[in-house]
Amino acid sequence: MGVSLLGYELIAIILVFGLLILICLEYLWLYFMAERQEEEQKQQVQANEKIAAMFDAVINSPTEVSKINESKALKEYAQQEKHHLDMVSKCIIDMKSHEDILIDSKKKSLQFIYETVNPVAEYKKFFDENNNQDKAFACRQIADFGAKEEIENIAKYLDSKSSDLSYNAAMSLTVLGDGESVIKYIKKCQNNHKFSHRIIIELIKRFTGDREKLADDLLRDGNDDYIKATVIKAIVAYKYESFEDVFMDGLESSDINLKIACVKALSQIGKPSYEHTLTVLLHDKNWIVRASAIKGLENIKTESAIKAIFGATKDDEWWVRQAAAKSLVNADSELKYVESTLQGYDKYAIDAVKYSLYRYIDIKEDQE
Repeated sequence: MGVSLLGYELIAIILVFGLLILICLEYLWLYFMAERQEEEQKQQVQANEKIAAMFDAVINSPTEVSKINESKALKEYAQQEKHHLDMVSKCIIDMKSHEDILIDSKKKSLQFIYETVNPVAEYKKFFDENNNQDKAFACRQIADFGAKEEIENIAKYLDSKSSDLSYNAAMSLTVLGDGESVIKYIKKCQNNHKFSHRIIIELIKRFTGDREKLADDLLRDGNDDYIKATVIKAIVAYKYESFEDVFMDGLESSDINLKIACVKALSQIGKPSYEHTLTVLLHDKNWIVRASAIKGLENIKTESAIKAIFGATKDDEWWVRQAAAKSLVNADSELKYVESTLQGYDKYAIDAVKYSLYRYIDIKEDQE
């Protein structure tokens, strides 16, 4: 028995000793990682300082010869390492975004840097390699420089088996305003509803071409209801009245997602001619449809529209009552219906309007 206990004690000591070794190794690993990270940050700071100094040397160069030499040196530095190229590119893009405050001589110097370093040509080199991550990043960088001449080269990656490369190619093409390619990619999303909603909205919002035409092509080209609903959600803030017929047709759709999107679109436009339609929708069986219609009536602000909102404060659904109370406080400038609600007997309506009224007062006081 004594020997057995001694054996257990020995095993315990070995395990504790092993655990201490593991803890020490982990601390050493964390220490070296911290040292490495600190060294990388130090190198990045030094690289940024060097690049800033080189830019300054070109921009403020006293002679044409020195400007040429400094620009060549900057190009050579950018070609040394990928992250050097990224930092130089960022500086060029940042300066171009503030070009309107530069004097003409500095604008010319900046253009000279761009032409000498030629970052687009440098990033195109990644297209000849097998690294999809670098290709994806190159697509985005080229788009940031507005290099529309590279649209064809980027578009070939829309069919890539790499979803990351395909996605970044699409985002680059939307920045470059290539509607045809964007539509092609969005149509591919019909089979991938899990991720396509966010992607489609991002593509349309970042599109630099004719967004209304892009939406028109997508909404009138036989795409499924999921795509249509997502496109409508993406354009709702732009209040395109040219799609009024599409929105009205969508109200009859059996796809509730499309119907809600169309109600929100009509509500955002808020034309007085929509009042009857939106009032009818206050009796829809779906509470999101009812709540969305309330916002449209708030935008219309006629006596009958406000009265309809007043009626919605008695809705069975809490969210609808809250939406109606908020819209009533915003639309009823004379507070006639607000007072009528507060003096009534519907506890739920009273609570909803009180809450919205207090919120409205608090916001007004904060603004003052």
